[in-house]
Amino acid sequence: MGKKVLDSSIGEVAELEREITPEEIGQQAQLIPFWYRNSGLYVKKSRFFPVFPKIPIKMKPSGVQTAIDLDVLNEEERASLPILPFLTYEELRLDIDGQFPLMMASGYLRFPGVHYVAKLSKSGNDYLGKIWYRHGNVASFTYKYIKIELTNSIFPKNKKAKVTFYGNGDTKKVSTYNFSSSQFRKVDFEFDYEEGVKPVLSIDTHAHPIRPASLVKEKLTLEKVYQRAGFTVTRSAGDEVPSALKGANGTWSNMEMHDAMQAYWSKFSAAPKWALWTFFAKQHDIGPNLGGIMFDDIGPNHRQGTAIFYDSFINNAPVGDANPAAFVKRSKFWTAAHEMGHAFNLAHSWQKNYPGFGFSWIPLTNDPEDRSFMNYPGRVSGGENAFYSDFDFRFTDNELLFMRHAPNDFVEMGNSDWFENHAFEQESSITDNRLALEINVLQEDQVAEYLEPVYLELTLRNTSGAPIAVSKRLIDNLKNVMVLIQGPNGKVSKVRSFVEYLLEDKDVVLLPDEIMTHKHFISAGPDGWYIKDSGSYKISAMVENKEQVYSSNQVELEVLLPKTTEAQLLANQYFTEEVARVLFFNGSRVLTTGNKVLQKVVDNLPESNVSVHAAMALAMPYMKDYKMMNFEESAPQAAVKSASEEKGGFKTIKADEKKAKALIDIATARTEQFAKTYGIASNNAHLSELLGFIKENDSATKLNKIEKDLNKYSRN
Repeated sequence: MGKKVLDSSIGEVAELEREITPEEIGQQAQLIPFWYRNSGLYVKKSRFFPVFPKIPIKMKPSGVQTAIDLDVLNEEERASLPILPFLTYEELRLDIDGQFPLMMASGYLRFPGVHYVAKLSKSGNDYLGKIWYRHGNVASFTYKYIKIELTNSIFPKNKKAKVTFYGNGDTKKVSTYNFSSSQFRKVDFEFDYEEGVKPVLSIDTHAHPIRPASLVKEKLTLEKVYQRAGFTVTRSAGDEVPSALKGANGTWSNMEMHDAMQAYWSKFSAAPKWALWTFFAKQHDIGPNLGGIMFDDIGPNHRQGTAIFYDSFINNAPVGDANPAAFVKRSKFWTAAHEMGHAFNLAHSWQKNYPGFGFSWIPLTNDPEDRSFMNYPGRVSGGENAFYSDFDFRFTDNELLFMRHAPNDFVEMGNSDWFENHAFEQESSITDNRLALEINVLQEDQVAEYLEPVYLELTLRNTSGAPIAVSKRLIDNLKNVMVLIQGPNGKVSKVRSFVEYLLEDKDVVLLPDEIMTHKHFISAGPDGWYIKDSGSYKISAMVENKEQVYSSNQVELEVLLPKTTEAQLLANQYFTEEVARVLFFNGSRVLTTGNKVLQKVVDNLPESNVSVHAAMALAMPYMKDYKMMNFEESAPQAAVKSASEEKGGFKTIKADEKKAKALIDIATARTEQFAKTYGIASNNAHLSELLGFIKENDSATKLNKIEKDLNKYSRN
């Protein structure tokens, strides 16, 4: 029996015909003349007035309020009213024939702001499918199935697609779309190159003898690779970049390349757009082991530029190769297509279940044997020859699914962030399962109050059955640990720390089943606040040890709505970098604006979890003597001067036990709440310092009560 979906003609469940295999889809698609294919982008643009049968109108000159019935007005009369229509926009991407068809449909509806994807099966002359992916305002989009009826024509303007959406019961929506393009999206490429570099932008697919027997002989361009992936590709004129911009060392740093991108890329701006800059250079500062890199975290917008390095290992053919010149040219072409693929937010073939990619789109399985632009030829079984003997110069179906049908902001350059530079390096990492990384959000039941700081506990366990050497500070530093958070809006953020530690690289032996743990503040970092809005968050992590990468489980966190109006009013002042820094560093004597905001939190939200953290952050600097840099002149200087020139030195601010105790009393007034929200996030040294202060400045009864609750809830 086939899949069951709702059939619009009878309103009942109908059996579909047998699903067509991908091979059959491809064979059938090739038989359809190009001008009669239906795949591509369809759009619907319209306008409507607010759904009010009557609206109040203030009549002149009397000023009397009256009402006008919209239903009885003609178009001209409506246009004269002091109300504007809503402009609606919908799009449908139909993927049923043409190059590498996937039998999918996806679309976007501006109202209610939802992106969906459906898997299709053919039923007679129509296409029926189940909607399996939704993104955006999904609560207002309750449809489960679609039916697509096509009006075909050799004239594009006459092509139409009627889509019926079905929900529960009789819920139904019908939209008719006009054909717009045989491709799904548009993108602009610009290829710039360093003086003396001749970029390889096309190859003869038969130039090298190691190739699939079925591979079509053609001149394949980078533009054509992405046209076949579903894009209308335009190309801006490229420029030669003078080598003088490289600096004295003759190679390129990331910042030098970024400067070149801004100076020479006609499309550059710090905003998302469907445009990509590819720079062909000689060599990176790293040296010949780096063949290409995608700019990722330079500036506020990511995935907008790539660089390919020709004086690197990609310029070397294997010893004894039958056609070394063709091998090198193919390698350079492949490298460019690969790095450009990262700009479309594609992961490596062996990294598809990495956090960030998996939960921002759909869970995928790693496949290190993929014959794709996104795999390394040398990683497959049998090496480069095995790869190229079975490589059709294309992306896999899952990669095409992402590029064609994922939400725009996931794919568009400069929009959703990616989690690494995607460097194409000669020495690459391999993932194994000898260590297990587990993460837990420390909030009870994985629910946080609005404004409450969030901490993540990492546990690394040796599951190999044998001793393993690991870095002593492996999970203490976010330089080694990658934490990714998907917010309620679907955007994925990489957590960065306010500090970068230079730690001694010393190994310790982790015995079988032995663990190491650490807690990280993940609410905010130098990029801003990662956890701030109410809603559902998904969190994952990775850690790298000895060139091996270990992925964690995924946890979900629910941030509640504000309980009070005061919490809403304080939000704009609270979600700032200065407040985040005070919380991260457990207090500050110099970040006065942040301290004032936290004092407002204590005063206005006395029973909230965030007030506990705020009171403790304010208390900590007063608990002990505080050293501070002091300068004779307080006015800012036009130029940087040394501390001695400014007659600077250290001064000691004495502890203020009275202020500290008053704030600690506020934080610990409800000891169970204090232990649940603050104690679980603190390390042993921090808690020892706090308990020592309480012992010196408060009663033994209170100390015992706090210790009891800390022991009950603390995870140290």
